[in-house]
Amino acid sequence: MIKAALIATPLENDKRRILEEAEEVRKGLSEKLGYEVSFVPEEELKSERCKYIFVASGGSAQAFKHIFSMMPGPFVFITTQSNNSLAASMEELSYVQINGQAGRIVHGSVDEMAAQLEEIETINRTLGRLNGYRVGVLGSPNMLINSEYDTAVCEKTFGLKTTYISMEEVAQAIREADASYDESFDYLYKKESSTEEMNKALQIYKGVKALIEKNSFDAVSLRCFDLIAPLKATGCIALALLNSEGIPASCEGDTRSLLSMIVMNTLTGRPCFMANPSRIDVSRKTVVFAHCTLPLSMVRDYSLTTHFESGISVAVKGEFEKGVYTVFKCFEDGRYAVQKAVFEENLCEATLCRTQIRLSCPDVDYFLTSPLGNHQIIVSGDHTECVNAFFSALKNWK
Repeated sequence: MIKAALIATPLENDKRRILEEAEEVRKGLSEKLGYEVSFVPEEELKSERCKYIFVASGGSAQAFKHIFSMMPGPFVFITTQSNNSLAASMEELSYVQINGQAGRIVHGSVDEMAAQLEEIETINRTLGRLNGYRVGVLGSPNMLINSEYDTAVCEKTFGLKTTYISMEEVAQAIREADASYDESFDYLYKKESSTEEMNKALQIYKGVKALIEKNSFDAVSLRCFDLIAPLKATGCIALALLNSEGIPASCEGDTRSLLSMIVMNTLTGRPCFMANPSRIDVSRKTVVFAHCTLPLSMVRDYSLTTHFESGISVAVKGEFEKGVYTVFKCFEDGRYAVQKAVFEENLCEATLCRTQIRLSCPDVDYFLTSPLGNHQIIVSGDHTECVNAFFSALKNWK
């Protein structure tokens, strides 16, 4: 439900007609959105993250000024196409901004306004979910040199709370996990010739899952290469399963990639593929992305093989569907890069990580001149507009 305070001219002339027209717009928006837009007393907005103001007419400035004195923004002004609603909203938005608050106007046809409101609500829900989001960093996140976020900045910007778990505690949780055959994962055993290797891979998954449940983590980053020597196994299957379950999980202790996965997953509800750009054709504007793990739910089919760098354990070779994808990365200070990409082909090369996809990317210069680290985040669908709107709100609404 969207709760909105209705404001209008205090003059009685035509007020009934104005309010009836506002009611028609409200009903139209509710129908298009599929949930209720409701007029409520202004006091009910105090507990809302975003304050919706339905501006029915001109002459409403003083009514809004009173609301502004009661609560902080951001303020979203819903307008009609008559009765000087837009003009009044512009005056009120200007007042908001000159007084150091944030806001925007929703205007257009009912269809257009419903789309704008849905975008705002998506951003609103995302900001709400990220506030207090619990991140577990499993092992010291220093394998890479530019992939560890500043926890204080991350909490200030996104609201994420970070807890560090030592690799000793991670290893202990894995050792305590069940290492026997698990029939609930028969679908994985059928794709892997070695039951012993699958048992070890699933033991890592169960150990990490136990830490997630013990600490109420919403997402984790795993310094997975530290598992290879003592366990003779990798975290590829563990991360593939966690991401398929809707728990963002990054490898190599890369917390900036994890942040990017969290943001994209929360915005879109879709699983994310964290991958290395492995080859770029500048003239064709294509990039080959590769990694040894990805959400099993993200691909049309997959097979299991060994981990590329170590040549052991169980890794995932996924086959992507044709279609449109989004390539994304962000840092904790709000910097981000996003672009729409189009599927070209799945690859199968011995000298790259096991899952390989070639995408057509319009801005290949980004990867060569100003990349936000190595790993990039790939998600199905074109979410560029939503991402741009989210980071605009992040900058102006926080």
